Amino acid sequence: MRLGLAAGPLLLLAWQVAPIQTHRDSTGRLRLSAGYGGGQFERRTYSCQGDLTSATPVPYRTMGFQLDGWAGSRSRYTVFGGQLLTNDTRYHGAFGGAAFAWDARRFGLGAGLTGLAGNDGFVGPSVYLRAGDIDRFHIRADLLYPEPTFGTTGLIRLGVGFNQGRLTGVRGFAGLGVSPYADGHHSGGGFAELAVPLNRSLGLEVRGAVRSKEVYANWGVSAGLRFTFDK
Repeated sequence: MRLGLAAGPLLLLAWQVAPIQTHRDSTGRLRLSAGYGGGQFERRTYSCQGDLTSATPVPYRTMGFQLDGWAGSRSRYTVFGGQLLTNDTRYHGAFGGAAFAWDARRFGLGAGLTGLAGNDGFVGPSVYLRAGDIDRFHIRADLLYPEPTFGTTGLIRLGVGFNQGRLTGVRGFAGLGVSPYADGHHSGGGFAELAVPLNRSLGLEVRGAVRSKEVYANWGVSAGLRFTFDK
């Protein structure tokens, strides 16, 4: 845990030594991402004393899209939607939402709404906060923020990101997250997401997470493509 908390300052220092090469994308006003993934969480039962009495592995699949657009140099809007498929009826169904963010060079914040169908379906607020250079390394925290493969990386996330603005090049975000799937408590663990450009308009996106478990592995992974459209 101490290493995870120290990762932010260490990576900020590393950036000064070995900067990642990026290039301004002056024409990309829209980005469309599509992804598919899956994983497994545990359905748990606890006694009144808090002891685990049973655990069942629950596989799931997730698939969807995300559209990011810029109304100006600092104003970004996002819409997303898709399907989360599992035999656990609490979470089985459609997901989606929308958010708006204001991104200055060294500070960003955003808010929106995210919803999930299912027997325990909900509509809740999404929140995004960033401190540090958006085009280099920075600290980022978010809650229920848009993701084309909802449920892969986490309900709440805190970590270090780099190149999250409109520059081309490799971009990423990694840190600690809390699982959206609950049985007595939400499991926590590490997550990471990475985007790699394949050419000027097309990129590969991958996401993954490994969370704490009682008996069975608790994880998620997804992959997809990101298309950048000119003005």
